[in-house]
Amino acid sequence: MDAHQIAERGHGLLAEGWQAVEARDWRCAEHAFEKALAIGERLDRQESDLEMLARLGLAQVRYGQGDLVQAVEEGARAVAAGEDSIDIHGWQIPLYQLMAGAWEEIDQPHQAVSFRQAVVALLRQQQEDEPSLELAESCYLLGETLQRLGLCPDAARSFEEAASIYEMHQPEQKANLAATLERFGPVLSRAGDYAEAGRVFDRLLPLVRELAGADSSAESSLWSNRGTMLGEAGRFEEANESFTRAEQIRAGLAETSPASMALLWSNWSHSLRREGKVGRARDLAARGAKALAEARSPALYVALDALSRAIQADGDTAGAETVCRQALERMEAHRLADLSEWTRVLDWHARLLDELGRPDDALEARERAAAVAAMAAEPCAAEALAAH
Repeated sequence: MDAHQIAERGHGLLAEGWQAVEARDWRCAEHAFEKALAIGERLDRQESDLEMLARLGLAQVRYGQGDLVQAVEEGARAVAAGEDSIDIHGWQIPLYQLMAGAWEEIDQPHQAVSFRQAVVALLRQQQEDEPSLELAESCYLLGETLQRLGLCPDAARSFEEAASIYEMHQPEQKANLAATLERFGPVLSRAGDYAEAGRVFDRLLPLVRELAGADSSAESSLWSNRGTMLGEAGRFEEANESFTRAEQIRAGLAETSPASMALLWSNWSHSLRREGKVGRARDLAARGAKALAEARSPALYVALDALSRAIQADGDTAGAETVCRQALERMEAHRLADLSEWTRVLDWHARLLDELGRPDDALEARERAAAVAAMAAEPCAAEALAAH
């Protein structure tokens, strides 16, 4: 059997493997891909892409089995094999999407971001007349990853690109446009662009009412986000009006989770504290923390952070430090917060420790904050990945 026939046999095994993947028969898929890999490793990478494709298949199997660490490791081997492959083009996108998804699921967004950026770069290269919906979805996913890293200006640009593509595909993509704008507005607010965040709210409100109906849970969340934005901008009267509207809608719903109302109160607490209404801010944050604790919600750290800041503003630094420490414990236990949130709470904890005369502990907290921030600042390899 010559090299061409051997390669054909290997590609036949790949086809068997992908059929088994579609059927979620991971054992048969693994068997086919491993046999294909054994053949691929005997061939010259510059003459055959079989090894890279077999490793991609095995990475998909590991991902499907829930073994995310093995999926990442096998995916990395596929990337390495693809560097010398004659034809990695066409397989880069599914490979990089798989790698990004696996890194995200094991809570390593700083590792996922390079793959997300590479997918977007490759899809842009492939565009002809009109940007594709696949590019819109990839921009959205990249925006989510960048948001988790606290890179809000970059995330805003990704969400903006996704929204502009979904705008081209109306009315079919109305729901995706609304979902994108829902993420876009708060990111703009965190980046300090309050004017543009307000314009996004104005675009989103009629969409939400059309898709979910007036006075829906989605509309309540939208008013809460608007209140947060206005509070950060120092427009407290408008912020209170927005939060009040959000609370009224939430209270009038036939079914609503206690956690949803509690998160609204926590966000409102931050705005009230900035306004100088410390007593009410403390009361709302305490109510939010109580409701989230009773619901055993992993998001309890949000209310605890708000409560810690309200307690400190009320003059009780020791009490604020205790609650802040509880918030950090919850964050570490559930790993729900994005890296910028984690950094922000660690910096707050360091400040409280300084005020309590504990400089060594404060230094340790700042070192932890710097380590977390460094994860978001790691250089990405998007251009290098897309170049292969």
